[in-house]
Amino acid sequence: MKSLKEVESVGWGFFAICFVVVLAPSIWLVWNYTYDTVTPAVRVLAGFVVASTGAGVIAWVVNDLLHRRNVRRHAAKRQAERKEKRKQGKKRKK
Repeated sequence: MKSLKEVESVGWGFFAICFVVVLAPSIWLVWNYTYDTVTPAVRVLAGFVVASTGAGVIAWVVNDLLHRRNVRRHAAKRQAERKEKRKQGKKRKK
């Protein structure tokens, strides 16, 4: 299993966990902000839609942060390689 420092992106498992965590508050929110004439099935389904949207946004933000971290790490690695090449080039000239 990869450590947290090696993770490049989160997948469907992370989305599912976020969905389950956000599901109850989403149903509660929809239940409280809809009219009493709305049937319970519609309220629950709307809660599912809100929860899936929320979980998607959370997974998207985490993926974006992981991507930015990997880009910075790759840039630092390339910069160190270039610096090492320049040092080797100066040694050869002497």
